[in-house]
Amino acid sequence: MADENSELHTLLLIEEYKLVRERIATLIKENFDLERYSVIGVGLIYAWLASLQTPSLLILPAWFFPPVLSILGMVRSDKLSRRVEQLAYYVKSIENVGYKNTSPYGWENVLERAKKDGKTSSLSENRRLYWYILICFTFLSSIYGFIFQLSKL
Repeated sequence: MADENSELHTLLLIEEYKLVRERIATLIKENFDLERYSVIGVGLIYAWLASLQTPSLLILPAWFFPPVLSILGMVRSDKLSRRVEQLAYYVKSIENVGYKNTSPYGWENVLERAKKDGKTSSLSENRRLYWYILICFTFLSSIYGFIFQLSKL
């Protein structure tokens, strides 16, 4: 009976491990998609604003949609990254049970050691840099476009 419970426990951990790893992959893909669609959205808004021949006071506030879109994208990306980190922590605990501190230690354990040793940066750090650059670009571009079209009035 004890062997059956142990075997069932192991099978459940394996299935749970697979599901959580799959969820992590889905969240990472969703984050990449968010980056892509944010840049496309910002580009489309700027293309539309640049194509306007006669600016109006009604359209001028639209110059600040790209920074807002970028900030909202960063907030969503941060939430996704935090969820990935939570799930990764849980995967690490499953790996600790499964590997019982033998080599190899499991992906999340290896990744954590590499981060501590400074051999790699976290995914969320790289994402934040991407969003900071996009937000700075959109703010500067929006201010320039706003002032430029305001001068045409």
